[in-house]
Amino acid sequence: MMIEEDILKIDLTPEEQARLANIELEALNVDNGQATWDNCERAAQLTEILLQRNAIPTIRKDVFAKDEYATGRGPSVSEQYRRNGNSYAQTLRHPQFLAWLRYFIYGPNLPADMIRRFQEKVKELGPLTSGDSEMLRHFIRQLTRQFGLKKSDANEVFKLVLEFNDDIYLAKSLRGETLKAAKPY
Repeated sequence: MMIEEDILKIDLTPEEQARLANIELEALNVDNGQATWDNCERAAQLTEILLQRNAIPTIRKDVFAKDEYATGRGPSVSEQYRRNGNSYAQTLRHPQFLAWLRYFIYGPNLPADMIRRFQEKVKELGPLTSGDSEMLRHFIRQLTRQFGLKKSDANEVFKLVLEFNDDIYLAKSLRGETLKAAKPY
């Protein structure tokens, strides 16, 4: 599922935008072999530039690197790469890291209209309180059904919630509601 608009896209310099134009962020769209590794090398270089410039929002880096943002029972995504024997440099060059670079740049991989509607609801509510959680659970179930989300999209909902509110427990709760309301596959 690709977003139709760049609602949450970070600001890129002209050089970064040019580099991005030469990267295929969908790993399955690249032929296996040298083309894959060349694409991953370009992605790693762009990632390093973005990190050095501190262009990636902190919450997006945290979702990748901190254990408390892990949506499963295990450690953070970056720790999973490390445990699988990947160094930092190998992680940035791994074909599966392309999805993370996409997230760092564009935000959650959800339909633009869904992102917009969630953003509007959060603005409408103002500062979120525990009293808003039931209404948000109902709202996210409604959006999940309306946009035909699959269970595999639940982590993107988790990331979406964190874009607008730093409450990990709320994000995990709404991820759970997505899992309940989503299509199996």
